[in-house]
Amino acid sequence: MEKVRRVVKIANPKETANFSRLNENAAPENIVFSPVANKIYSSDAEHKTIYIVDLANNSATAKNNLGEEIKALKKPMAGKDENLYYLNGNKIVQFNSKTEEVKILAINSAGHLNDISAAADYNNRLYLLNSKDGQIYRYNKRPDGFADEAPSLK
Repeated sequence: MEKVRRVVKIANPKETANFSRLNENAAPENIVFSPVANKIYSSDAEHKTIYIVDLANNSATAKNNLGEEIKALKKPMAGKDENLYYLNGNKIVQFNSKTEEVKILAINSAGHLNDISAAADYNNRLYLLNSKDGQIYRYNKRPDGFADEAPSLK
């Protein structure tokens, strides 16, 4: 069963990062690995923070005060363009892993954002799995956000 699930047992695991050392009230919700940056990111919408673990030197830092528009940081996606993307209600939060700048992007959706169970970034496109509709919606990346919603399953 371990081989089927690709489970690797670690005899003596070591702590990589403890976000409570950066913020005693840290409430990380999810994690995403960016191979481009070789870092792990964990979002905390409650405190409008993204915690960053640099795997090259095992250091942990935090990008605080992401902005008042941040209400949620759901379904993280690591793009090949040095950006991370998070669902934030009916918008997308773009976090640049190199500059640590945050942009709020529009997403042109016909009401399909409420029941998203998974998300992915591939070839400059955003793919959102809507469990209620049983559909994967594709969005093309534009300078100001994502548009051209199209169902992927026929």
